[in-house]
Amino acid sequence: MLRSALTAVALSALLLPAATSARASAPAQEGSGQGPALEAGTANPDPWESTNRGLFKINKGLDRAVIRPTATFYRHAVAHPIREGVGNVLSNLGEPVTFVNRLLQVRPTKAVNSAARFGVNSTIGILGIFDVATGAGLPADPSGFAQTLGRYGTPEGPFVFIPVLGPSSVRDLTGRIVDGFADPINIVPYKGRSVVQPVAAVAGGLEARVALDATLKDVNRTATDPYATERSAFLQNSRLQANDGAEDVKTLPDFGAEPAPAKPRP
Repeated sequence: MLRSALTAVALSALLLPAATSARASAPAQEGSGQGPALEAGTANPDPWESTNRGLFKINKGLDRAVIRPTATFYRHAVAHPIREGVGNVLSNLGEPVTFVNRLLQVRPTKAVNSAARFGVNSTIGILGIFDVATGAGLPADPSGFAQTLGRYGTPEGPFVFIPVLGPSSVRDLTGRIVDGFADPINIVPYKGRSVVQPVAAVAGGLEARVALDATLKDVNRTATDPYATERSAFLQNSRLQANDGAEDVKTLPDFGAEPAPAKPRP
């Protein structure tokens, strides 16, 4: 669970496309202290906003003083091919979690894709160091328990911001915890696990922070209310992931494939 937590360091849930969309479509309301207006007809997703904003400030201080400098040093000190290999290994170790969740979502086609990726990258890709599967037509499509909960219509619950972990919701946080317990690094017995777990956690977290550096700098520079922008980006991304199956849950089974076009009658 430690690796899953630290891999989310520095707002790992904040995806670049979502952040760009949020800045363009939901500008902050100056002077209101509440950030962008909530969508009409929807419940307040951030009832703990005052506390969340306080924790957001703490996180910004930690990031400025410790996390970003460490990530910057890591980026310059470790050669890109090595960092890429480490990232590939960690991503490959996440495939079993994706596989299980795709089965729970009744998406066997995507589950097979995940299993095939794990098999190809663990063998031909030398324990996942090289992402051979993507080039072989098996693209990465990660999934977690939060998405599984969303698949069956579980409400996202209140928005929460946790220092180091970043933006989340009750549903997302529950999913992270479950995924952490299911992570092979945490559950498979092997020699040296007490060393591998923290090393993998730190490496994954630093790589996530490196990848997000330009996006976070852009948000801090251009957003009137960075907290509201990051909240909006996270919620948009979370709902997009949940809708991967939540809307069609009543029509199960959905095997993850587009239906064949109807043949015209002669």
